[in-house]
Amino acid sequence: MGADSAVCSASFTTVVKYGIESMSDLASILLSERIIYLGMALASDDETRQSFSLGMNVTQLMIAQLLCLEFESNSAITIYINSTGSTDINSNAIGHETEAFAIYDTIRFIESPVHTFCVGVAMGTATMLLACGASGCRASLPNASIILNQPYNYVGGSSTDINIQVEQLLLSRSIMHEILSIHIGKSLQQIRSDCNRIHHLTAYQALHYGIIDDVIAAP
Repeated sequence: MGADSAVCSASFTTVVKYGIESMSDLASILLSERIIYLGMALASDDETRQSFSLGMNVTQLMIAQLLCLEFESNSAITIYINSTGSTDINSNAIGHETEAFAIYDTIRFIESPVHTFCVGVAMGTATMLLACGASGCRASLPNASIILNQPYNYVGGSSTDINIQVEQLLLSRSIMHEILSIHIGKSLQQIRSDCNRIHHLTAYQALHYGIIDDVIAAP
């Protein structure tokens, strides 16, 4: 091995640097290289995260990581995305779109350019985050799945409560559609139509659609 090497085990790594061994968690190693990995759904509450074995509040963690890296320097940050966004794989809502909006607003707030890269799947609000990367710096691996959809939220309670929930749901969908339209360059009408049903895209179809700028294939 060279001067720097790493042997991976679970979520921790034994890092060997200049002959000195130390333990470090993988997230910290990635963060030191200005890399953030979104590898889970954006669940909103503790009960939902527990039922899906998600554990942490990934939204709070990502925002903290973005702000931390922005504090260090204005160099580029890369977000690797393998997430179904605020839904499960069947488009059932397990979180609120506001989770993704908070991450999106932070990306737009910081001065560091953010590069986005899909590895595996980007779905719904995760596709929105993929699309909002810096122009020319949004990419995907060739076998990734990129999916446009909108969640099917459960609403209940009194008629007044239902009306309030439906109004909020429609507002969130409208915001997501507007963000996608801005970063993809397609009309709101087309975005609404394409998100109305689950719309699966290959990496190359997503490239043609305007969600990403490049497909990175093996040399």
